[in-house]
Amino acid sequence: MRQIFIIVLGILLFSADLQAQSQRRILNDFSKVEVLDKAWLVCRYRQSVIKDTVNDRKLQTEMLLEIGDQVSKYFEAKDSKDRKRENSDSQRQIMDSLRKNNSQSTLFFSNNALFRNYPEGKITIIEFIMLPACIYEETLLVPNWKLLSDTATISGYFCKKAETFFRGRNYEAWYTPEIPVSAGPWKFTGLPGLIFKVEDSNHYFSFECISVKKENHTTDIYIDRNKTVQITKKEYNRREKAYYDDPKGFLEATNSHVRIGTVLPAIQYIPLELTEN
Repeated sequence: MRQIFIIVLGILLFSADLQAQSQRRILNDFSKVEVLDKAWLVCRYRQSVIKDTVNDRKLQTEMLLEIGDQVSKYFEAKDSKDRKRENSDSQRQIMDSLRKNNSQSTLFFSNNALFRNYPEGKITIIEFIMLPACIYEETLLVPNWKLLSDTATISGYFCKKAETFFRGRNYEAWYTPEIPVSAGPWKFTGLPGLIFKVEDSNHYFSFECISVKKENHTTDIYIDRNKTVQITKKEYNRREKAYYDDPKGFLEATNSHVRIGTVLPAIQYIPLELTEN
């Protein structure tokens, strides 16, 4: 009986120690999490991004747009059902190499987040290539829209058409005056109604709203700075281009203990933004 008591006591003490360590980790994590606003409207978008213009291969992801009184957040939905991860031979080789070398780094091709009007008059962006993620700020620019007379019904909402040239690409957008908020997916804003659909003239990038849910300022719009490093947008663009041009060189340069034996081909680089305005 005494032996059983000692074993049980040991298990309880060990469990208590693990729980205390876990609580300390949670507290450390929460210290880098900041609530920026409360959402009164949550919109779900289906985002489609071209990855291979030769084979017309696209990456589809469901995104959420949380709209608050001051700040909005655009990010990937955790329950995205139609997400299609990139599955190129080069990327499979990258992941295999990281696993074989017991790398602690993680390679991401999505999970980015964009915060509009945070800080005020700016946009804060978290972009993942590898951990730590990159976080940077830029000036909040509003596209110069041309309002047109065309109308359509999208997801049950009456919408009007608009066009713009933004960040080096021509876009066609549809917005609904039934929801009079100047907001939309990614960096699109500035129309007299919620933007329901946007697509560029090359059909490389598209964003379409598939559901709208009204909230009562109950959903926290928060930013999580865990495992991030603050850099400039110029530096992020340089890193992203370096990865696409030479995946093997980029991974070996950012992971000193990783060596990839096979040659990894360059990945087609099709940036969403071609210019700064």
